[in-house]
Amino acid sequence: DKIVLFVSKNSGNSWRTVAIQGSEKKAFRFQAQRDGEYWFCSRIQQSTTTPANLRPQMRVFVDTQQPAIELHTNLTSAGEITLECQVRDATLIAEKVAVEIQPMPNSPWQAFPLVERPTITESGVIEIVGRWQPTIVTRMALVRVKVLDGTGNLAIAERRIYFPPTAQQRPKSYEPLRNPY
Repeated sequence: DKIVLFVSKNSGNSWRTVAIQGSEKKAFRFQAQRDGEYWFCSRIQQSTTTPANLRPQMRVFVDTQQPAIELHTNLTSAGEITLECQVRDATLIAEKVAVEIQPMPNSPWQAFPLVERPTITESGVIEIVGRWQPTIVTRMALVRVKVLDGTGNLAIAERRIYFPPTAQQRPKSYEPLRNPY
């Protein structure tokens, strides 16, 4: 008797034989041609014809792609940074998304305030919205989004925000020079 390994790339609608080997071997070798979900089923049988009504014994999702991050930041006239971000990935996990800000160069990273917790809106898509108002005088801030998908692929997107000199707060003792003449 031989062990036959079947694979389905369409959720069990159709199966094909991918390997046949003797029962003395302990494992099958399979290399996916592309990312996606693969269902596997094995049978001990004499013929190589595909039996009807196969059920998956193992389901594997192959994901070699980094998450796609679309990050938009804006500086409002009030000096507030707004952030809108969309993350796409087939194996996305909402808890593995970090949105951070570095309020001034070489300062520690801190959490960027979000309007609501990141949640998956549709299959594999997370929408993120946030707002941050500086509490210190700064010329430049750095915003980053870090995403780790379910298979360990990491993606990072960063944006620099430059504050115009007019946004810099003047000291309270500031008074324009008066022409004494």
